[in-house]
Amino acid sequence: MPDEDEDGDGASRRAFVGGAVAAIAGAGVVYGASTLQGGASPLGGSSAPADVRAVDRSVTVPIGDQREVTLDLADNPVMGSPDADVVVYYWTDYQCPFCQRFDQETLPKLIENYVVPGTASFVFQQFPMFGVDSRVAAQMEKCVWRQVRDSNPAAFWNWHTTVYEQQGEKNSGWANRESLLSYTEDVAGVDADAVDACLDEDIEQIDALVEDDFGSGRQFGLQGTPGFVFRNPETEVLGRMMGAQPYDRFAGAIEKMRQSE
Repeated sequence: MPDEDEDGDGASRRAFVGGAVAAIAGAGVVYGASTLQGGASPLGGSSAPADVRAVDRSVTVPIGDQREVTLDLADNPVMGSPDADVVVYYWTDYQCPFCQRFDQETLPKLIENYVVPGTASFVFQQFPMFGVDSRVAAQMEKCVWRQVRDSNPAAFWNWHTTVYEQQGEKNSGWANRESLLSYTEDVAGVDADAVDACLDEDIEQIDALVEDDFGSGRQFGLQGTPGFVFRNPETEVLGRMMGAQPYDRFAGAIEKMRQSE
C-alpha cells in the first residue's frame, strides 16, 4: 500500500483522472475541474461528535474522457451536513494500520474544525485490500449500517470506532466473523444477532455493495488505503489524497477546495 511513509509525496501527488490537473501547494493533494452537473469532541467515545446520517440519493461525478463515477450514498454513512462546502469521500480497510492512524489521530480534529461547523462532510466507503478478513469486516460494516441507518444512525460510529480500537495484526484472526461479532455484542445501539443474520441471509447483496465501493475507488484512481476524494459541489472541482497524511495537509486541502473556482 503506497502511503506517505513509504514513498513520500509521490503517491499523494499522482495526477488526478481527467481535466486540467494542478497540485494544491503543501496539501499533498491534486485536483482538476470536473464536468459535474447540479449542484465537537474527541472521537472514541460512545457517541458521535457530529451527526451520522443516511442520505437517500446518488451522486454522479464525471471524471473526464467521457467517464463518470456514480456513488450511491444510500448505502454509505455520511457524517456532517449534506449541504457542506466540501464533501470528502473516504475509502478504508479496517485492517489497514494507516486507516487506524487517520481515524484516531487526524479525523477527530477535522470533525471538530470542519464537520461540526458544517464546512465539510465525510462519506464512509470500503476498500478491502488485505484478504478475506478485510472483506468480512467490510461486509459487516454494510450489515451494521443497514441495521441502524433508519432508527439510530449514530450507532454506526460506536461500531466503527470499536473495530479500530480492536485492530491487531493483519489476518491474525482479530477481524474474522467470530471476532467482529464478539465486539459488536458490546456496541451500544447495534444488534449483533441482526448483523449475523444479515451476513447469512443477504450476503450476495451486501457483497455487491462492498464491490461497488471498491470499484468506485478504483475508478477514482485509488491504489491503497486510506484514500480520499474531495468534491466541491459549487465549483465542480475534485481532488484526491492518499495515505494517513498529517492534519495540516487535510485542512489545507479542504480550504483550497472551498476557495476553488
